[in-house]
Amino acid sequence: MLSIITAFYNSSKTLPKLIECLKNQSNINFEWIIIDDCSKAKEKTSLMSLVKELPFSTKVQSNEINGGPGVSRTNGLKYSLGDYVVFVDSDDIISNDFVEIILSTFKNSTAEIVSFDYARIRGENTTVCKKIESTSAGEVPIERFLLYAKSSVWGCAFSRAFLKENNIVFPELYRYEDWVFNIRAAISSTKIFYVEKVLYYYIFEPSSLVNSGRFDAGE
Repeated sequence: MLSIITAFYNSSKTLPKLIECLKNQSNINFEWIIIDDCSKAKEKTSLMSLVKELPFSTKVQSNEINGGPGVSRTNGLKYSLGDYVVFVDSDDIISNDFVEIILSTFKNSTAEIVSFDYARIRGENTTVCKKIESTSAGEVPIERFLLYAKSSVWGCAFSRAFLKENNIVFPELYRYEDWVFNIRAAISSTKIFYVEKVLYYYIFEPSSLVNSGRFDAGE
């Protein structure tokens, strides 16, 4: 089973698009874990209404204090039950074969990390981005992943047992926390497998935390 972990913070307006993607999955062997990072009361109410009676396993948990995306994702790991975990932001969307391809790739490759391509959506423009530059599909040497992979945590799925055994969690940072997580995971792994296919769609929102600086997420 795949555990899909989503950090939520006042993002009820964008969540319905992700919910539709989850409803349309070709493989329903997944659970959805949402960690609310102390959203406004109205937003929390909207969240609970949106996830009511979904046709797949859904858990909603709340942080005691606002801690940022890293804390939320780490808490999501604590509640996950899947053999594998992946992180999907509340304002992004995924392909309909997202779960199917990730699970089948883990099964066939015995990798601890599965990496895949993504697309960046800005208004009417969509740009396909390779998660690991200058690299073909298949097993990827650890050194090559460290050298060429984008820093964002989306674009990668992980063995939950592997993360637990190596005590790999997110640092309590509001930015660059996924870069630290990816580095820790990569250097602790023995096998990384790359799927050269777009499974994730990053929707550029100028107001989001990761885009409030001078860089694009994942660059």
